[in-house]
Amino acid sequence: MQTYGATFRELRNSKMITLKDIEAQTGITSSFISRFERGRSDISISKLQTILTAVNISMEEFLEEQRRLSVNLDASHEDAGIFLEIARSPYMQPYLKFRTVNAARHQPILTELTRARTTYRQTPTRSNHFVYLFYQSMALASEDDINEHAAERMALGRPIVAYLQQVDTWNAYEYYLFELFAMTISQADNIRLLRLGLKRLAHGNFAPVYMGKAFDLLLADFTSAISYNLPELAQAVLSEMDKQKLENASEALTRNFCHGWYNIRFGDNQRGQRQCNDVITALRPLKVQPLERLSKIRDELRKNSKFNMIIINV
Repeated sequence: MQTYGATFRELRNSKMITLKDIEAQTGITSSFISRFERGRSDISISKLQTILTAVNISMEEFLEEQRRLSVNLDASHEDAGIFLEIARSPYMQPYLKFRTVNAARHQPILTELTRARTTYRQTPTRSNHFVYLFYQSMALASEDDINEHAAERMALGRPIVAYLQQVDTWNAYEYYLFELFAMTISQADNIRLLRLGLKRLAHGNFAPVYMGKAFDLLLADFTSAISYNLPELAQAVLSEMDKQKLENASEALTRNFCHGWYNIRFGDNQRGQRQCNDVITALRPLKVQPLERLSKIRDELRKNSKFNMIIINV
């Protein structure tokens, strides 16, 4: 059985994160982490959670990787039950302060931006840098005109593009990054990274944390393209969505709804309205999760064909 430390070292190296980076972010010394990685020191659950958060890996992902690398790992090992009770993605919490972003939220977003800037200046890690970039992009998105500052938005996305291209593996953190920063990535880079993410998912392990992630990527990207009035990108994402093997009827119907939404926004409004109505009718007896959200979007589109909503599932 491979040790937890060895598994952690592989994941850390795949993210191009140094021991010094983790020490700067957590206060846990690099010498201690090195001993843990080499199997020369035990580690508490709380410390393990802390260093996993520093490399943007959830406890669930860590255990899945441990199982994959340890051929004879006993699935009933008592540690597994303890680990899986811990919050799955604590590294996402800085991004989740606002469920909606609009002009009414501009001032609170600026407050979070100031905090993110201070945190990054005090502890200039890559994770803190990305949070700072995120709130800069949210500040721009919460302006009255969502399509202003396009050049500034694209500049904010360049470090994200560079990271996603260079990193050896995509875990949940990388998929979330793509979803959150889709609006700051150029159209050419966007569709290329989308395909890369889908490819990585297809060849990855199918841990519960990844279930539905392919469709989430597509949905976030499509709704970003709609919101920023980019018909060519929206059409390209729909084409990828049509190629994707969908997991269930809910995803298939949501895809059909997206086709209707595209038609309402960029093509035949009446046809699009019919497509969206057909999806809502089909969803009602199923009583599945997207019904309420898609019904609200359909109602808004009836009133305003330019209605925007970026859908990100975290």
